Amino acid sequence: MKNNERGNVIIFILVAVFLFGMLGYTFARTGRDGQSSISIQQAKLAAQEILNYARLVEGAVNRVRRNGCSEGEISFLEDWNDDGVINNGHPGDQANTTSPADRPCRVFDENGGKLAFMRNYSFFDDGDLQHGQRLTGIYGVSGFGIEDKADLLYGFRMRPTSKNLEICNAINKALRLPENIIDSVHAQNFYYFSWTGTYRETVTPGPGIIGDNNTGVALKNKPSGCFNATGYDGGGYVFYHMIIPR
Repeated sequence: MKNNERGNVIIFILVAVFLFGMLGYTFARTGRDGQSSISIQQAKLAAQEILNYARLVEGAVNRVRRNGCSEGEISFLEDWNDDGVINNGHPGDQANTTSPADRPCRVFDENGGKLAFMRNYSFFDDGDLQHGQRLTGIYGVSGFGIEDKADLLYGFRMRPTSKNLEICNAINKALRLPENIIDSVHAQNFYYFSWTGTYRETVTPGPGIIGDNNTGVALKNKPSGCFNATGYDGGGYVFYHMIIPR
């Protein structure tokens, strides 16, 4: 083999080793970030699944209200781990002790809202949703009803990864909202406080009202949206959907 041919072979080998190393680094980085990368089309499909299911939740709540249930009787109880048993001790169960025993006011029950509970969305990994989905009466949305009153919202908090940011932005794009919305709402309230039949009567502007600050103003008068919550609890991406405005 001529010297120049040997030189070319060595160069090809070095390039191959470099590309292989970069590929391994990319996979390792993706694994550490919880599969942070997601294509535009995947994010779009994820956003559509979230928005469709949120509308189904709204429809199921309206169904139990037509059954004669008051807002205070609505129950978001579900079998959070698919074991066939509802245990009130787990935060995902969201027990409402004022809900009738024959279950006409349960959103996820054939006697009530007739909606199948989606334990996890198809594109989320375990841990992406922090403490699961919620029906909550802790937040208000600026522009709806009385400004310092909480509304009944469906939603969840996502871990702050680049994948979830892409999904959050895809949700807002589908709703014709700006991307990268930031709001000072305290995200922890979306998983610590689930619906037990009562609203928080007075909510504080800033940490308690979505869309009432300069950075989050794009969400004012918006019944659905997604934002980066910058409260004291470490943040995260929060999706919300209005169920009952007050």
